[in-house]
Amino acid sequence: MAYHKSNQTRIIFSITILVFFSMILITVNAKGKRNPNFVERMVSSLIFPFQKVATGSLSVLGDLRNKYFYPVGMKEENEILKSEMANIEGLESKLIELQLENKRLRSLLEYKENSPYKMAMAQVVGYDSTNWNQMVTIDKGSSDGIKRKMPVVANGALVGKIESVFSKSSKVLLMIDIRNAVDAMIQESRAKGVVAGTNGELCDMKYVSLEENVEKGFNVISSGLGTVYPKGLLIGVVEEVIKKEFGLFQVVSIKPSVDLDHLEEVMVILE
Repeated sequence: MAYHKSNQTRIIFSITILVFFSMILITVNAKGKRNPNFVERMVSSLIFPFQKVATGSLSVLGDLRNKYFYPVGMKEENEILKSEMANIEGLESKLIELQLENKRLRSLLEYKENSPYKMAMAQVVGYDSTNWNQMVTIDKGSSDGIKRKMPVVANGALVGKIESVFSKSSKVLLMIDIRNAVDAMIQESRAKGVVAGTNGELCDMKYVSLEENVEKGFNVISSGLGTVYPKGLLIGVVEEVIKKEFGLFQVVSIKPSVDLDHLEEVMVILE
C-alpha cells in the first residue's frame, strides 16, 4: 500500500516538473521567436497528452456550465418573475374587490342618509338556503341593538326580517321564505294584498281582488298595515298576473327587487 502511494506521488511530481519546464521553454521560445530545439520538442511531446486531457477537462466543464448552470439560473429567474406576476394579479383582484365594495357601501350609506329610519349596516357572513329554509346570517347581534322581527333592506328594497338573534350575529328570514308574509299594495293602483314567500325565486301576492287593476311591471311596496314592516318599502315588481274564471282573487307573481342570491351587505332598520 505504501509502495503504491509512493509510486503515485512520484508520477504526479514528475508530471508537474514536466509541465513546469514545458511552460518555461514555451515562454522562452515565444520571447525569442526561434524554432524549438530537440529538448524542447522532446518535453513538448511528453506533456502533450497531459495538456490534451487538461484542455478536454476544461472544455467539458465549460459545456456543463453553459448547458446546466446557466439554464438553472434562468429557471430560477423565471420562477421569480412568475411569482411577481401572480402577486400583481392578486393585488389587481383585491383592488377590483375594494372598488366594488366601496360602490356598494356608498349606495347603502346614501340610502341610510336619505332614509327617515335609524339603521345599522351589517355584512352577510353565511347562507342557509335549502328546500325548507331561506335565510342568511349577518355579523350584527344583540350587542349591536338588533332584535327579532326588525326589517332588513338592501339597495332600498326589502330583504326580510330578523328571525333569531345572538350576541354577535343574527339570522335573517328572507322574503322568499315560505314562512314570511308582508302586508303589501300595488303602488300604481293601491290594490292591497299579502306578499308571501314560495321558497323559490318569486313570491305570491295573495288576496288581490279580481276587480283590482294589476299589470305586469307594476311596483309592489309594503303597506304598513302590520307591526313589522314600515310603509313604502319596495318589495318587487309584478312578474305575472292570472285572472281565473272562477274565484275571488287574482294570482299575482312578484319578482323581488333585491338579488337575494348575491347579498353581501344589508341594512337593519332599528327604529
